[in-house]
Amino acid sequence: MRSRSRIIFSLFSLVFGAALVFGGFTLAWFTDEATPSTNPAWVVGTVDYEVSGPGFETTQESTSSKPVKWEPGECKEFSWTFTNTGTKSLALRARVIEEYHGSDGSETAWAEGQSFNPCSKNWAMYFTFQRLESPKTVDLIAGRHYTAGSVSVRVVDGKLEIRIKTTGDWRMSESHVHVRNSLREFPLKGNKNPVPGQFDHKAAHALVDEYTYTITPDKFRLEQKMYIAVHAVVRGMPEQADPSPVAWSPTNAGRLWTLGNAETLDGETVYWWYHCGPVKPEESVTLDLTGCLDADSRAGTYIVQLETEAAQASNQAIDVLWPLNPCGSGPDA
Repeated sequence: MRSRSRIIFSLFSLVFGAALVFGGFTLAWFTDEATPSTNPAWVVGTVDYEVSGPGFETTQESTSSKPVKWEPGECKEFSWTFTNTGTKSLALRARVIEEYHGSDGSETAWAEGQSFNPCSKNWAMYFTFQRLESPKTVDLIAGRHYTAGSVSVRVVDGKLEIRIKTTGDWRMSESHVHVRNSLREFPLKGNKNPVPGQFDHKAAHALVDEYTYTITPDKFRLEQKMYIAVHAVVRGMPEQADPSPVAWSPTNAGRLWTLGNAETLDGETVYWWYHCGPVKPEESVTLDLTGCLDADSRAGTYIVQLETEAAQASNQAIDVLWPLNPCGSGPDA
């Protein structure tokens, strides 16, 4: 596996009068001497490595995960294994890049209220309404985390009027409404989670921002407490609040990976994880990280990439190539 940075390293090393070539070719570097001699000693060998991990695809520049579905506030574990396939001990560093790849734009939305099944991952909700409360308004929540609009209920001329209204860039493609005087009269799957497709009132919409149901109380009584569930399918995503929405931390304590200080790469602030210890030929080490998606970020599909770099672990090579590394000089190896 080769990374883009290997080419950069090759050019950089020539400035210092030493050839540093990655990917299975000859490597040479000055030995560690306080005053270089006129005939410096050379350390010859190969620097090469492979990166692998379940569910990951390796390219010449990075190791990428398959598309990952991520919900705001959700944490996921990632693991990459480095194997030294060269003849020299290696120093390694890697940085994680996450990229939002969107979704089909659709989100499930429910009128805010109480959960049908608090013990389930299904977050369907209902709210209660009594005639004396008329009119009553609750939020329309999309994807668990976004306020996509409102639902207003009132009694007009002996009928129940339910208006669903989206806000901002949100638009509605479907809606489903069910009203009863008891939760036992709702269509529930396994007697727990509601089935919107079986609600009494439903409609398809051409991405509208408002729709009103006027319901005759033939299956419920206006004089009694009403249980109301409003479900909708909406499209349109809010702006992402954080351009770097994932917080990364080591999954297991005690590993030899250390997060370095901020560096600037192509005008961007980046952070590298450094393996503070030489990786010997044929030896493997694993980078285990947990990524938590910011609660204000977009739900959807993400691609996680790992950009990697390697250098010989001897003769202070990493101090020259990675001057901001937190590991100190590499030992002779």
